[in-house]
Amino acid sequence: MQPRHPEPIDKVLAGLREWLCENPVDFVVHGGDLIEHGSLKQIKKYVPMFTNFPMPTYLCLGNHDLDSPTSFAHWQEHHMGLLPKGQPNYHLEFPEFNLYVLAVSYAGAPQPYYWETAHIPVLSETQKQDLEHFLANSQKPVILTIHVQVNAIPSSQTGLCGEVGEPDSKYQRYMIDLARRFPVLQLIMTGHNHVNTLARFGNLTTLTTNAFTETPFDVRVVTVDDKKIEITTHSLRPWIDPSAAFNAEFSWALGGPSQRECTIPICKTKHKHNCMT
Repeated sequence: MQPRHPEPIDKVLAGLREWLCENPVDFVVHGGDLIEHGSLKQIKKYVPMFTNFPMPTYLCLGNHDLDSPTSFAHWQEHHMGLLPKGQPNYHLEFPEFNLYVLAVSYAGAPQPYYWETAHIPVLSETQKQDLEHFLANSQKPVILTIHVQVNAIPSSQTGLCGEVGEPDSKYQRYMIDLARRFPVLQLIMTGHNHVNTLARFGNLTTLTTNAFTETPFDVRVVTVDDKKIEITTHSLRPWIDPSAAFNAEFSWALGGPSQRECTIPICKTKHKHNCMT
């Protein structure tokens, strides 16, 4: 949606590290497509760059991370902590909330965790059972990170006729119904569409975040305390490249105030915790 700056990646990550020193968070979650192709060469080259932060960094595998039949096996061997215990689906528990990270498969692919061409996300019955069991037993709000978007980009944001980037209807219905059945699921964070969006479906808030290597290098900061989940969006352009080209025609990809900031009331918990996506 905006000019990409994947190289030199060192410059982009150096800006992120500097920003993190000035704006400390507890951990970083990458929403997927960390690399362009899920080859052993790219995994071994880029993973060390994303693990060299002053706080833990985690990955939700995206379709570009999984575009080879051998990609997932390479991730398991060389994840360097981005995938806890080398698992594509995992959860992290904190005093005030739980984070669940889920990697989807893709329709038409001959094996799980492999993307060929179709962008239709597929969840196995085992994935659904494990997720639902976790939600049923969670006494705290749950934030779910999954790569493929749950909400479309509305025409009110783009100025175009009709919605853009509509999610698969079966996948969307499942996620919305999941939050209805398990109200502890209050926020789903995704990537994939390179746009900042935010939508509400009853008790559930869903958001997408634009590509970090595209101008203006946006990140989301999610702050959780005993009363609310607060989402803010920050441009790292001054830290990375103040002169980076920007395409005004697609300025809607950044989102307006209602897509960049949000407060979600939650049940009382005990502490405060920050994360970034």
